[in-house]
Amino acid sequence: MSALSVEAHTEKFEVRNRWTNAVQFTAEIICSPDASIRVKLGLAIRWAVKSGADLSGADLSGADLSGADLSGAYLSGAYLSGADLSRAYLSGAYLSGADLSGAYLSGADLSRAYLSGAYLSGADLSGADLSRAYLSGAYLSRAYLSGAYLSGAY
Repeated sequence: MSALSVEAHTEKFEVRNRWTNAVQFTAEIICSPDASIRVKLGLAIRWAVKSGADLSGADLSGADLSGADLSGAYLSGAYLSGADLSRAYLSGAYLSGADLSGAYLSGADLSRAYLSGAYLSGADLSGADLSRAYLSGAYLSRAYLSGAYLSGAY
C-alpha cells in the first residue's frame, strides 16, 4: 500500500436539531478519515433516509447530497441552507417550512414535493422538476428558476 492511500473506516456521525441542538439521530457511516464535514453529513442523511428517520427540524446545512435519493423524506423545517442537492431525487419529499436558502438544486427532481412555506431565497433551481409540487406560501425571492419545469405546480 502506498503512503498516499487512505483506507475507509466506519464512524458514528451525529445530526442535531436546528433549534434545540439535541442529537436527532446518529448514523453509522463509512468514509475516509479526512472526509469533509459536508461529505460526512451527506452520508449520514442518506443513511437516515434509508432507515426511514424523520429529519424534520434537523440542521443539514451545507450537506453534500448531490445525486442523493431522498424521495419521500421527512424534512419539514429542516435547515438545508447552502446544501448541494444538485440532481437529487426529492420526489414526494416533505419540505414544508424548510430553509433551502442558497441551496444548489440544479437538475433536482422535486416533483410532487410538499414545499409549503419553504424558504428558497437565492436557491438555484435551474432545470429542476417542480411538476405537481405544492408551493403555497413558499418564498422564492431571488431564486434562480431558469429551465425549471413547473407544470401542475400549485
